[in-house]
Amino acid sequence: MTDSQLQTTETKAEIKSRLERLETLYDLSLDIFAAKNLDDLLRVVMSRVTSALGADRSTLFIVNQDAEILWSKVAQGTEPIILPMGVGLAGMVAASGETLNIPDAYLDDRFNSEIDKKTGYHTKTILCMPVKDREGNVVAVIQAINKIGGAFSEDDEDFLRALSAQIQLAIENSTLYQGLKELFESMIEALASTIDARHPTTAGHTNRVRNYSLEIAKEMGYSPADLEILNYAA
Repeated sequence: MTDSQLQTTETKAEIKSRLERLETLYDLSLDIFAAKNLDDLLRVVMSRVTSALGADRSTLFIVNQDAEILWSKVAQGTEPIILPMGVGLAGMVAASGETLNIPDAYLDDRFNSEIDKKTGYHTKTILCMPVKDREGNVVAVIQAINKIGGAFSEDDEDFLRALSAQIQLAIENSTLYQGLKELFESMIEALASTIDARHPTTAGHTNRVRNYSLEIAKEMGYSPADLEILNYAA
């Protein structure tokens, strides 16, 4: 194969890879706007991250700035992890808001090999990036480990940066949806209480009807979505 043919082949492979990543970002945007369950969505997102980056595994840490901790919301191939801010690579990224791209973990003094020792896993390459909200606060950290075939590239960083914006949107949408849901539920509760309070003999009647209805529906095998609808109707 000539140098020209080799260059053409490499260019085609690069274009194909970028198209696949654009398709991944597009698919995720559809998933995010359609999803109501954040846990399920984030598992799908991290699966796509691992695949698109060609990594062995990935972890998504959620950051609690008030408690100054982060915990693994989605962890592939490992037990749940809780870290103080500033501890471990993910903790450092959460504290600094800066990306870390490490080509050889064991040659980097910041890497803590204790988890490798406990699990028998060998970490080689790491790409760790913050997820920031609109105000620039770190709300999560994405960590991809052991890229197949070498170190993580600048293209990998660009892709993960674009993906982190999608993840931030997913978290924000979920929080907004939950807030609207809680507001709706409080309005339903207030309306039911107002109706019950009109006469002493009806006090608590609405809640009793709802509770009985839900218990019967559970015994009949209603789905969570159907139970939610019944809860509002009752």
